[in-house]
Amino acid sequence: MLSERRKNIVIPVVLLLGIFIGGVIVLRTQGIGAQVLTEGKKVLFPIASEPNADPDNDGLKNWEEEIYKTDPRNPDTDGDGYLDGEEVASGYDPTIKAPNDALEGTDTNAPRQAPK
Repeated sequence: MLSERRKNIVIPVVLLLGIFIGGVIVLRTQGIGAQVLTEGKKVLFPIASEPNADPDNDGLKNWEEEIYKTDPRNPDTDGDGYLDGEEVASGYDPTIKAPNDALEGTDTNAPRQAPK
C-alpha cells in the first residue's frame, strides 16, 4: 500500500494528468485543437508567426522590431513620445529616449518634429 504522504502526491498528479488528457481528447474531437494552438502561437510569438505584420502600428514590421530590439506590442518602446518607426526612419534609436539617441552612422543634423 502507498503511504499517506505518497497518496497526497500521487492522487493530485493522476487527477491533473487525467484532466489534461481529457482536454486534449475533447479539443481534437471538436476539431478546434489546431486553431487554438495557432492562435496561441500568434499571441506568444508574434514575430515568428507573422514576420510582416505590424501589430502595434508603429511603422516597423515584426522582423524589423527584432533587428532594432524593440517591443512588437508597444509602438513607443523607449517611451519618449516618438513611434519606433518614426525614430528609425529619421535616424534615431527607438530603444533610447530622446535626446541623444541617434543611430550610429546616421546624419541627424536636421531637427526632427516634436512627438505627436
